[in-house]
Amino acid sequence: MAAKSEGATVPVAFALTDFHAILVYPDHLAAISLLNYQIVYEEFISENFGPLLNAVTKEERNVWRIYMEKGEFDSALKYARENPAHLDIVLRRQAEQCFTRAEFLESARLYAETQASFEGICLKFLEINENEALMIFLKKRLEGLKAQDKSQITMLVVWMVELYLTEIARKSEHQDQVRVLQRDFDAFMNTPRVVECMKTNRGVIYDLMASHGDSHNLATLAGVNRDFENVVNQHIAQGKFLEALAVLRSQNRPELFYKYAPILMEDIPRETIAAAMVQGKRLDAVKLLPTLIVIESDTHVAEIIRYLEFCVHSMGCTETAIHNFLIQLYAQHRAEKLMIFLETQGKDISMIHYDVHYALRVCRQHNVPEACVFLQCLLEMWHQAVELALTVNTKLAQHTASMAPDKDLRRKLWLRIAEHEIRGREDVKEALELLQECDLLRIEDLLPFFSDFERIDHFKDAICDALKEYNLKIQEQRRDMDESAKSAEKVRSELQTFRNRSVTISPADLCSICSACILIRPFFLFPCGHKFHEDCLEKHLTPQLSPEVAQRLSGLKMRLSMLGAGQTVSGSDAQGAREALKEEIQSITASDCVFCGEMTIETIDKPFISDWDRVRNDWE
Repeated sequence: MAAKSEGATVPVAFALTDFHAILVYPDHLAAISLLNYQIVYEEFISENFGPLLNAVTKEERNVWRIYMEKGEFDSALKYARENPAHLDIVLRRQAEQCFTRAEFLESARLYAETQASFEGICLKFLEINENEALMIFLKKRLEGLKAQDKSQITMLVVWMVELYLTEIARKSEHQDQVRVLQRDFDAFMNTPRVVECMKTNRGVIYDLMASHGDSHNLATLAGVNRDFENVVNQHIAQGKFLEALAVLRSQNRPELFYKYAPILMEDIPRETIAAAMVQGKRLDAVKLLPTLIVIESDTHVAEIIRYLEFCVHSMGCTETAIHNFLIQLYAQHRAEKLMIFLETQGKDISMIHYDVHYALRVCRQHNVPEACVFLQCLLEMWHQAVELALTVNTKLAQHTASMAPDKDLRRKLWLRIAEHEIRGREDVKEALELLQECDLLRIEDLLPFFSDFERIDHFKDAICDALKEYNLKIQEQRRDMDESAKSAEKVRSELQTFRNRSVTISPADLCSICSACILIRPFFLFPCGHKFHEDCLEKHLTPQLSPEVAQRLSGLKMRLSMLGAGQTVSGSDAQGAREALKEEIQSITASDCVFCGEMTIETIDKPFISDWDRVRNDWE
């Protein structure tokens, strides 16, 4: 020490601190480190500046470096923490040492806390193929970025996703490691910064996952972001149609089903139709029609018919397009089901849900005559229906003719059937059977269809039966005529009785309306016994008349009053006109008793208030 302190060999005083021995000489001060025993500080004191009053120093300022050189990084970090530059140096040295010792994960964590070159550190780990360490480094750097560093955040997120997917694929044979990686990846993807980045870079991440064929993470990510359309696209692009359908089934989004069902229908028709049926009324069957027109095999046809039948019979679908399409498929592929379907739809054309004209065209196009006959009957094309039915079989024609609503029409149709059966074949037996089938035909209706050379013997029984029937009808008509004559005689007798009938009116008889003496004013007396003054009867009856009749009555009374005033004609003509007007007025007012006549009886079921809507509005 003496050699290193010129002009003095023995210190006059000394002191110990945590890290140094302080030696005081007459002309200077020296500090020796207790860690490496080197002089780390020396200060000469000149009296020219006056006596030394105090010395302020920070003895631990270089302690971090000494600890770092000794490899005691915990202590070095403790004393370098207040100086960012010193701290960065210590962390780099520690990271380099960990890297040298192949402690790559710890090295990456330490490098992430330094200001070392980002590219250089990444290259170090890439060169030795240490993806896990690189992921730790990138994750730490990502956590240290500010929200406004969007470009750097995007780059790091995309790179991290790439590394995670690569590691998951590389360790696919080790399920335990894959589960750990997957758990870390899920946690990473759910961090707020990554979620925010996903909002603007979703397509890049999707494409990245798709390029790795990682359908699990792709579906998970889409589920988090509710971007199921992209998931379906990826599944379809990879030929994973069942997975795509599973995504569609899990979502209550009909628009996605409408969009992708036609594609899925081509490859998995049975599963697609099953999924549509599960959706039920959440799907609009009409919007699914583009899906249902994919007809490439018998399987497609069977599944489409199954869905249409489900819509019609189970969901009660009434859309004309659905019914028309089902009829088309029946006519083209399942003719045996067509008639059953048409009959279940009914025969009331106002209640069916398919286009009858369209159905008829389709059935003609695909040659389904029975269905054509049925549809022609709905359209009341009876003659055409019978003509077509005759080309199929006689029973169908007879059944068709029997359904005609009009008796004369039915007879004409049966005559056409008889003509078809008799002409050319001359089969008497069949002709006679027609008489048994239809009670509108007579033997004389069928005779013109036979040739002139037929023997009468063939028709003897039928003619005898016809003559007997005519005889019965003649006798019945004779009885009707006798009964009509008796009824006419009875009516004449009753009329004569009424003509001679009279009623005695006493001064005590009263008007049935006003209860005044009946004889004080002109009055009417009805066969039922009710008596009314003429004016009382008219006043009571007028409110019950229809507006048209009431207006007519008012006009007749006005004309009568004008004749009475002598404004028109006079003499015998005027008297005759007045009598005619009075009779017409009385035909309205005195045609029936207002208490027990037909008009009063008809008011039993007449509502008290005819215009409920007006009354309701008045109350409101």
